[in-house]
Amino acid sequence: MNWECYTQIKNLPLCSQPDADNQQCLEGTISQGVGRFGLRRTRYFGLTKTHLQHIATACAINLSRFFAWSNHVTKARTRISSFARLGVNFT
Repeated sequence: MNWECYTQIKNLPLCSQPDADNQQCLEGTISQGVGRFGLRRTRYFGLTKTHLQHIATACAINLSRFFAWSNHVTKARTRISSFARLGVNFT
């Protein structure tokens, strides 16, 4: 990759400011890929076939998210810790 391509990719909105929201989004995508689509292990030998499987898995994740969005499926609620349920305010 040459320097111009690197600077263009680096200046994209997703990569320009790495923060907690981007990290959580990425970790959620990896977790979904491993848990629901078997992303941890590959079926094939060879880099080309493995790359093809990763592309197919990414398409499957995108399609499942699209259909969930189009059918208005609600997201799971985030677990609230025991300490947070106490509602203690230290201010």
